[in-house]
Amino acid sequence: MKKRKYYKRKRRIPFIFKSLFFTLLLGIGNELIRPLFAENKTGGVRIVDGDTLVLNERRIRILGLDTPELKQSCYALSGQSWPCGEHAKQFLVTLTKNSPVECKLYNKDKYGRDLGTCFIEDKDIAQILIRSGYGIATGTTYMISEVAARKDKLGIWSGTFQTPKQWRDSKR
Repeated sequence: MKKRKYYKRKRRIPFIFKSLFFTLLLGIGNELIRPLFAENKTGGVRIVDGDTLVLNERRIRILGLDTPELKQSCYALSGQSWPCGEHAKQFLVTLTKNSPVECKLYNKDKYGRDLGTCFIEDKDIAQILIRSGYGIATGTTYMISEVAARKDKLGIWSGTFQTPKQWRDSKR
């Protein structure tokens, strides 16, 4: 009787699962560790643009999203431009108008702004902006909100636009 040769099949799937597991672990780990080092600030705010506000004289860049720049325009499906950067700012102004804002500050960006997550009545401002179509998720935390806004064709997702990063890079 002839002996059968057995070949080991290369296992790529476990590598994919391992990669996914560590990615999630790092993302969740970051979310678990970050609050340990947070500084809390609460009060009324002045809005600078769609993702930056001033709270108690501190300029804060909201983490987890990127909104269109103030002078940036987006395009409706008809081809007509609209000032999506101004709309994002105005949406944030309206959102924060009559409520105190609470921000958890973690560190500073290269421009000296505080970086943090901000809330109105325990509702995450970044998530509201992204779900309403006025921002792009910059990590996995708000990706579900972005997918929902895209599906519903809200805000910037109702037509075409350059990402805020592409727009900034084109102006340099």
